[in-house]
Amino acid sequence: MSRSVIFYNVTADVLERLGAAGGSGGGYHLKKSADGSHGTLSGETPVGHLTLGFKYEAERAAVTVTIEKKPFLVPAALVFATIANALREAGATHTPPA
Repeated sequence: MSRSVIFYNVTADVLERLGAAGGSGGGYHLKKSADGSHGTLSGETPVGHLTLGFKYEAERAAVTVTIEKKPFLVPAALVFATIANALREAGATHTPPA
């Protein structure tokens, strides 16, 4: 399975909401570049440390998420499903362009 997934229809506002949710009580730390085009999200899970990298392309409204480090017991598919749910709750859709 790929360790990167592209999520579409993600606006800058969605990323901001997602970052704010993770930082306030979510237990994750968001580090992003000055222009917001890339960064990392990291934190502890019940079974170990998780670090995700992201690259945001505003013109495509797409964010590529890459698993940089994850607990051995956590399948990549579960990580990406959790991200998809969080993005959906923040207002994004995951519909690829036609």
